[in-house]
Amino acid sequence: HFFAIAWTYKEDYLKSGLKIITLSDQKGLRTAWQIFITCLLLWPATLAPYQMSMAGEAYRLAVIIANLFFTGFAAYLIFTRMAQARKFILASIIYLIVIIVAMMANKVGV
Repeated sequence: HFFAIAWTYKEDYLKSGLKIITLSDQKGLRTAWQIFITCLLLWPATLAPYQMSMAGEAYRLAVIIANLFFTGFAAYLIFTRMAQARKFILASIIYLIVIIVAMMANKVGV
């Protein structure tokens, strides 16, 4: 989420003087790879409640589907050199909502 925002508003960050990693990435490839790797790290983090028997099968299924779409979108950013960064920001918000709803549904037993 942060890297996509930083890429989308790169010029604003340049004007502000803030030092962020996307400023040194002219083509967007390094930033896209960082997003992809971060998405891969979300897999064990989001599956941990299931692995620790704190969540059920419905949660696991929702998380797997959400992670597949989110990681797939991140991989797409690599090939497009961050051309869809703005859409990825929205996708990250939707992803977070899906994960939270899956947690809440698991808690109430849906």
